[in-house]
Amino acid sequence: MKEIDADSIDVVNAIELFEHVKIIQVGLEECCRVLKKGGTFIISTPFLFLIHADPYDFQRWTATKWKYELKKIGLRIEEFIIMGKYLTRLSEILKSLLESIERNHSLIGRIFYRIFSPILDRILRLDKKSFVLNDPKLNYYHNGYFIIAKK
Repeated sequence: MKEIDADSIDVVNAIELFEHVKIIQVGLEECCRVLKKGGTFIISTPFLFLIHADPYDFQRWTATKWKYELKKIGLRIEEFIIMGKYLTRLSEILKSLLESIERNHSLIGRIFYRIFSPILDRILRLDKKSFVLNDPKLNYYHNGYFIIAKK
């Protein structure tokens, strides 16, 4: 495989990638190497999210770790967005349970799913309310990060 020239790419888009990379630092350094000065690095990565294999799911990093590693390789974070707060996470976990019940218990499962699924969809909207946004403990439960960094 031919190597990509250093400082040759305007935008590196790494959406839902780095949880599948064994040694993330090596991947980050390579993305930074090919990125032009002033180039944009877009990252989206899960945090509290189900383990999924593509083919492997190795790890999750905290916000502190992401910020530290990006700064260490010379990238400046322009946006750091936490996706899906406490109630979104809780709602998705409970919805997975309902889907499992629906799959495995036919009629009762379908009834449970049809009753509770719409309620859970409405509950996750509460994540935008101040009682969630302003609570430091609830803010530690979330789905992941969307990061935009510049070289």
